[in-house]
Amino acid sequence: MNKSLAIITAFLACFLLCCCQGKEGKRYVIGVSQCSEDIWRDKLNEELKTATFPEDEVSLQFASADDNDTLQIRQIEQFIKEGVDLLVISPNQAHAITPVVNKAMRKGIPVILFDRRTDGAYTAFIGANNVEIGRQMGDFVARQTGHRGSVVEIMGLKGSSPAADRHRGFMQSIAKYPGIKLVSLQGDWTKASGKRAILDLKRRQGADFCATIDYVFAQNDRMAMGALEAGVLGKRTKLCGVDALPGPEGGMRLVADSVLSASYIYPTRGDLVLKLALNILKHRPYSKENLLQSALVTPDKAPLMRMQADEMNMQQQRIQDLHKKLDLFFVRYHHQKVYLLFTVIILILLVGIFIYVYRMAVYRHRMTEKAITEKLQHYMQLNEQRNRMERLAQLPAAESADNVLDADTKFMNRIFDCIIKNLSDSAFSVELLAAQLGMSRVQLYRKVKTITDSSPVEIIRITRLQQADRLLRQGGMNVSEVSYEVGFSSPSYFSKCYKEHFGHQPTASGTHAE
Repeated sequence: MNKSLAIITAFLACFLLCCCQGKEGKRYVIGVSQCSEDIWRDKLNEELKTATFPEDEVSLQFASADDNDTLQIRQIEQFIKEGVDLLVISPNQAHAITPVVNKAMRKGIPVILFDRRTDGAYTAFIGANNVEIGRQMGDFVARQTGHRGSVVEIMGLKGSSPAADRHRGFMQSIAKYPGIKLVSLQGDWTKASGKRAILDLKRRQGADFCATIDYVFAQNDRMAMGALEAGVLGKRTKLCGVDALPGPEGGMRLVADSVLSASYIYPTRGDLVLKLALNILKHRPYSKENLLQSALVTPDKAPLMRMQADEMNMQQQRIQDLHKKLDLFFVRYHHQKVYLLFTVIILILLVGIFIYVYRMAVYRHRMTEKAITEKLQHYMQLNEQRNRMERLAQLPAAESADNVLDADTKFMNRIFDCIIKNLSDSAFSVELLAAQLGMSRVQLYRKVKTITDSSPVEIIRITRLQQADRLLRQGGMNVSEVSYEVGFSSPSYFSKCYKEHFGHQPTASGTHAE
């Protein structure tokens, strides 16, 4: 016990020394300016938080502009005033946000543009290729319509770079097919704007025109669902969008359920955003342009992709739950060195007490098992004496030595007779023993517990081990043969039980190895 306690004490002392003497690393404050609040940006924010778990030196501050240029400018100004170390900005509108981004750059604050761009300077950009997304969605719609028909495009917020880029890519594809008639409508990324755009189209072109639309491409899934909710599209009209978020209301499920005919994954990858930020802050190599991988989601791919996304979300949630539990502990003690010292001392004492209690429990268990074994050996010796007397007297058991034995000894003799008789049967159990004695399992347990302070299971096990020890000492059989002879189905398990009981490994010679 002293050796184990000394090792634990030394380990904890070293840990405490590191905690008390180590200097805290610099904490980087990163301001995150989101242009709006939605499930896509919520997902990004959660990924950013998760990515900071192993990075104790990073602190995140979030702000959302709710699609308001003026509010976003004010929020970025506040980040600059507070002196954050780096800014991650998703601009609401490129032109409006450019001046304040330029101001941050002049102040020496690195700026990462995520998802959307501005017209001015920046340190790095990370996001998907929106032109390519628009181009691939255009090719998909063209294939689905047979390169002809009526197509409606609902664009995102006017002035935002993803809306402009996706429209440009979509037009590059559709322009190759003169049989497709395209109508472009203006939205603002919200579900309501998708519904409003279709209803405005109905007022201008009439209900009949809306009913004959072949395809609606909305630049995100929310606007696509808004267009569907307008209730004026024909039954044959198909819809597709962009984002393909996982979750019960995400585009991936909408495609899997055939509500949308397709969507396009627009990745968030908060982990890569934070990695880029740390590379910039720590003056490590980084790329100015960082394009994220994305993919088209169709009904044949959606179920598998949804399963993968759900599994990733579940794992992320587990990580977040675990971090919350750990954070509650570490935050309390991070700056409380004296309290931590007190806690470590108490921990050492508790560990010492636990080791002491554990060893005492093991000792009491071994002593109890020893007492049980001695008691069982006593009954086994009486049983052997009875058998010898019966053989000498050549009398039936009922008329021999049993007449001079007490009731408990007679009962135990019956138990040993049954066990010895079925010794080699590895399937012999307490239930079978009780059945052969004409008792229920509960009755057998209570009576055996009263007589021996042990259980029938222990009696069977100890009897097997005692008989095994006797056979090993007699010689003529190896360990495996003995283990099967006394009812163990596995020699390795027999050796384990034998060592636990006798304190040494079984050997056929009758000697033992320590």
